[in-house]
Amino acid sequence: MFLRRELMPRRRQDWDCQVIPAAEAHPLCRDLLDWAAERADGAEGAVPKVSVAAENFPPRLLPHLALLEVLEGGAFRYRLFGTARRDAYGADLTGRLLSEVETGEPNTHTHRLFNSVVETRRPIVTRTRYAGLDRIAYDRVIIPLADASGTVRWVLTTVQKIEGPEHRTVLEMSKHAG
Repeated sequence: MFLRRELMPRRRQDWDCQVIPAAEAHPLCRDLLDWAAERADGAEGAVPKVSVAAENFPPRLLPHLALLEVLEGGAFRYRLFGTARRDAYGADLTGRLLSEVETGEPNTHTHRLFNSVVETRRPIVTRTRYAGLDRIAYDRVIIPLADASGTVRWVLTTVQKIEGPEHRTVLEMSKHAG
């Protein structure tokens, strides 16, 4: 159901990102994967976008979600950025392009992950670790969402910190990582 490890980049100097089994992911990431598996179009298909309505989610998930629209040329635009995501990042990204967002990971890597999910129509679970001044690690899940014709036009994602400073936002930490 998940992307192959060989799609992931090799070790970088200050960060490392690996595909991980769903069972090892943060509990909220597993909850989102379970939600998607119940609604997916076939064993490995994308989730129909019509399933994405607030009443279809467990309430504990909603603040942690981000919905991105797939644009031409492999770009992505945030259409929804939950309040917990906003608080963890340090800004509301609704309406912003993924390429405009500073996370400490190279944009090419982030785009490769999101585009792989679009192309394969399969979710992915990753764990990213930073070795900089503020050690941080987080789990991310990306779920493909399809329109009525079956074309993946959106992705649903959550990012959950598993270690790192409690009171620092991703935006603050990414500024210190450079």
